[in-house]
Amino acid sequence: MNSTIRSTLTASAALAVLTLAMPAMAAEQNTGAQNTDEIIVTAQKTASVASKVPIALSVFSGEQLKEKGVTNVSNLSAVTPGLEIGSAAHGVSISVRGVTTTDITSKGEQDIVFSTDGIPVGRPQLMGLAFFDLDRVEVLRGPQGTLYGKSATGGAINVITAKPTHDFAASASAELGNYNTRRFDAMVNLPVTDSFALRAAVTSNSREGFIQPVLGTNTFAGSMRQAPLGAENNWAARITGKYDFGNNGSLVLTGTFGHVGGADSSGTVIYSRVTQASGADRFKVYYNPFAGSQGANDNFAGVNAELGFDLGPVRVTYDGAHMWWHGEDNTDPSVNGSADSGAYSWTQYSSHLTTDSHELRLSNATPGRLDYVLGANYIHEYNNESDLNWQTQATATCVAQPSTTGCNAPNPHIVGPNIHTSKGVFGQINYHVNDKLKLTFGGRYSKDDMARYALLSAGPAPAGGWLTATGAPCAPPAPCVSTAQSQPDTGVNSTSAFTWRVGADYQITPRMMVYASVATGYKGGGFNDIDPTATTKTTGTYGAERVTAYEAGFKGRITPTLSYNTSAYYYDYSKYQLTGATFLALTSIGAVGVVIYTSLAPATMYGWENELTWKPSANDTFNLSLSLEKAKFNNGPDAARVGFVFSNQVNWGGRSLDRVPGVSGTVAYDHKFQLADGGFIKAGFNTKFSDGYWLSDLGGTGNPFTGAYTALPQQYRQRAYTRTDLTLGYTANGGKFSLDAYVRNLENKVQLQSAPTTPQPGWGADGQWVRVNLPRTFGVRATVRF
Repeated sequence: MNSTIRSTLTASAALAVLTLAMPAMAAEQNTGAQNTDEIIVTAQKTASVASKVPIALSVFSGEQLKEKGVTNVSNLSAVTPGLEIGSAAHGVSISVRGVTTTDITSKGEQDIVFSTDGIPVGRPQLMGLAFFDLDRVEVLRGPQGTLYGKSATGGAINVITAKPTHDFAASASAELGNYNTRRFDAMVNLPVTDSFALRAAVTSNSREGFIQPVLGTNTFAGSMRQAPLGAENNWAARITGKYDFGNNGSLVLTGTFGHVGGADSSGTVIYSRVTQASGADRFKVYYNPFAGSQGANDNFAGVNAELGFDLGPVRVTYDGAHMWWHGEDNTDPSVNGSADSGAYSWTQYSSHLTTDSHELRLSNATPGRLDYVLGANYIHEYNNESDLNWQTQATATCVAQPSTTGCNAPNPHIVGPNIHTSKGVFGQINYHVNDKLKLTFGGRYSKDDMARYALLSAGPAPAGGWLTATGAPCAPPAPCVSTAQSQPDTGVNSTSAFTWRVGADYQITPRMMVYASVATGYKGGGFNDIDPTATTKTTGTYGAERVTAYEAGFKGRITPTLSYNTSAYYYDYSKYQLTGATFLALTSIGAVGVVIYTSLAPATMYGWENELTWKPSANDTFNLSLSLEKAKFNNGPDAARVGFVFSNQVNWGGRSLDRVPGVSGTVAYDHKFQLADGGFIKAGFNTKFSDGYWLSDLGGTGNPFTGAYTALPQQYRQRAYTRTDLTLGYTANGGKFSLDAYVRNLENKVQLQSAPTTPQPGWGADGQWVRVNLPRTFGVRATVRF
């Protein structure tokens, strides 16, 4: 660990000890300084002050997110303890306290619930959409199965959009930055009548790529140009109407639509270069003639409703939505030289996704001795996809004629629909024993069904080549549906579980509380494309993920200017779903090829988290966070086993889970310089520091027929790092105009977002690739408000 991180940790620990040593009575003292802000959250499905919610929770207002440069979920990890965001072929990969979704394909389920206005978002592609015109974002750490259902074993992220109000308001901001960054946001809020208001917002984001495909030979020089990779070209719009009616009720209808583009924004670079070179040389990759200037080409739309009203002493709440996503992506072009692999590769992914979601809740309309939430939910997700992994031989004939028979070998490819259905009933009660002590009891019954009706092809191309439905040689954009060396990929699995939560919290003073809880979590099971234990070619199911979590914590305002939250946790995963790629050479049942394979294994996670906010004056704010954590797969007879060669898998017991730094945290400071004309200048910084962590190549490579490995599964180390953001801004008197400048990632270092690909025998140093986050960016933003 470098000296910068050591110094930061020392300061953080000293402040934490100092905070805990302060007497409780200090909470009631009035020093005359500025109080810390309170934000209302709905983390437990009812409105409450964040400091009164007895769970580990971080919350950021929309304005705070904008000031910190958090434009999507990937940026949240820079300001939130215990949260790491990675990148994968199908979108973001979210990790909370080491709990990570390892199967991000359409067949898999998430470990972290991600929702927008109470509507769960199941696919990683949709989780990465831009943040704009938000009220707040809540990050809940720890199992949330009782109120959130499946896929909440690790926690939940709630994105809450801004709602119409009965005052006219409008704003617009424009941003310019390096890599030709051009961002624009605008909002208008219109009070139409005394009971009805409209709010419309729009955002656009265009940025050139930072990864330059300049190595190797451009076969189509002069006639075809491959754009820099890592680019973005997105826009989105939202219109919301809110109608207030009697009985303390309202109806909110929201329509959202937009587009996601860019020349492969996944951030794929060559592992040896990004770790050994410097400057722009880190991001030089090999030219791929089949990548062109394509990339993402996705469109989405959706409508959701929020209905709430009082029916006597009962509060009735309904959240429902219909969402639609159509993606046509040509992504992940190979960035290593074809001289090593003998081929160019890329993926072609087509997705037609629809999601319907409904949840009905009943709660007490006014607080009482017994507070309750009762509810039921239903989610149906239908994803008709074509997932092709192309390999085209790097010969003159094939390059000139990419559709020539025998030149194209998608391996493997999957064509057909995936269907996820989830149903649940739940309840949670809070019993106030007295003014200080509250007991919590909750339970939920969930039933989850997963089905796929598709075609799976694997292995080398058939003698006649891969064909389309019309019998012609297939090449983008015509998908392969050949039956040669293909099999039906039809499987179903149904799992159910009862999860529960018990807890207690005690108000030491009106501003300080302690709490403790025990909760269970559950994520539905699924199936593998091939069951290696069967005597006939068939799919094979795997069971649900299960965890029991223990947590205790403290939340409080130690003085009117100082707030401190801390929590310690221990997770016992009896069954953790672990997914990797493996090669099944089961000639006895006619199954040969690489498939995504999920198994269950026990794991243990534990840690200690701290968040501190100090506002010594109206113009100064300090924020500190510190996390100590550890997560590992258990040893023993049921220990995890991984590896490309299924007949000779490697014992993974005792290994660390991915993206779990032993020590991490943030240090932030903001100061306002008040001006004589009533305006102010605000300067600040935010530094994330992190110990090193591991990223796993769960496959390795070898000969599946002999069982020998040429490269074993292994873990790669992301070294300790700091990542600093600087801001400087001017706001005019009354806040009508502001001008801000920023630098993000001052260090200009990048971190690994995935494990490097497996080194192949005989390939050179440029044969491995890896995903990384953005290097240094900077720019200016001007905002006007009306």
